[in-house]
Amino acid sequence: MKLRFLRRLAVSLGGVLVILAGVGCGSMYPIRALLDGVAPDAASARQEANALDVSIAPFPASTTAAAAAASAVTVPPDLRLSMKAGPPGPFPRFRNLPNTSTGTFICQTTIAYAGTTGLRSGQSAAGIRSLQPDFPAGSRTRYIGAVYHEPSDGWLVYVTNLGSTQFGPTRLVGGTHQVDVRMEQTDTALVFSYRPTPSDQSAEDWIVIFSESTAPDPAPLTLGIGLINVDEDATFYFTHLAMDGEAIGGEAESTVLRPLRTTVEALRLAHAKLSLAAPDFPGALLDLDAAIAAHRQARKALKTAFVDYTLQHPTAGLVAQKGLVTAEKSLLALRAVVAVTSDPNKAKAQLPKLKKLEGDHLAAMVNIFGRKSPSVKGLPPELIYLSVP
Repeated sequence: MKLRFLRRLAVSLGGVLVILAGVGCGSMYPIRALLDGVAPDAASARQEANALDVSIAPFPASTTAAAAAASAVTVPPDLRLSMKAGPPGPFPRFRNLPNTSTGTFICQTTIAYAGTTGLRSGQSAAGIRSLQPDFPAGSRTRYIGAVYHEPSDGWLVYVTNLGSTQFGPTRLVGGTHQVDVRMEQTDTALVFSYRPTPSDQSAEDWIVIFSESTAPDPAPLTLGIGLINVDEDATFYFTHLAMDGEAIGGEAESTVLRPLRTTVEALRLAHAKLSLAAPDFPGALLDLDAAIAAHRQARKALKTAFVDYTLQHPTAGLVAQKGLVTAEKSLLALRAVVAVTSDPNKAKAQLPKLKKLEGDHLAAMVNIFGRKSPSVKGLPPELIYLSVP
């Protein structure tokens, strides 16, 4: 039961998994579309928006002229989700996933800084926040943050309620400008972990900093990422943003999101097989059949959610429904071509269509998560994952 999403923000927060999926270079999809600010009225909403600029941008530390000059091959920019603080003010500097979630989950990300403008050593932090306003014992907030630490040229990692309480010790991660943090709700505990960013994101080398004995509560929670204690122009970067869970995005939504994720994964497998010098047509055909089956399962689950009126944002679900109807026609047409050809040139001609279909399904995931979105063309896969590595 894994779900992993999110992806770029360029315009205003409002989408999700495409958040998961980003957008192509020509029309980068705003992660903002996925991440939504929370403000009590229009005036404060505008001020809050000014307090945090969210976009997809190259990570400066990895795109230097020296690095480019050292390679005869053009190195693609390391695109990450950039969060830059605006003018000082009392407004939150967080962006939340639009839908609430329940049950067990994992939310993790890599946090980095490239410059120190606007950062206060030992104070300025970026991290993951969970909010449960209806928690039985009272509204519950938890935040695992990575604090810029000048003396160590690195980070201090800690867990807090964003009030007067810190949970567990503060841990030092020195000599690096990036670090991974994770919040995980298991069947018995809410666990907060960190690690120096590994080269392999699937590595299980997480270090637990605090574990809170508590089973999943039925009260819905909101997950988000953001900054605290920053001055104007302070910038943190996020990548490897991943979320998995029983009901990330909502119980009804997860029944649609899971098969949509399976569809995307199958389309990517088919793309890989057709990209070979000697295309694997039988293998690609099996992947396309799996994609079609999962696609239809998602459409059936979405129809059920409409009938039962269980979507948190039904109007966005209607946008997803329309896109999936069109996508199915294209998917069936592409399968028909692959089924009857052995021509490598025809295989190559299907690759852009597969990428378009991948983007269509990622966009539908964003819609199901509660946001309308443009078609997605594909940000780097490292930015946001369909599932935890």
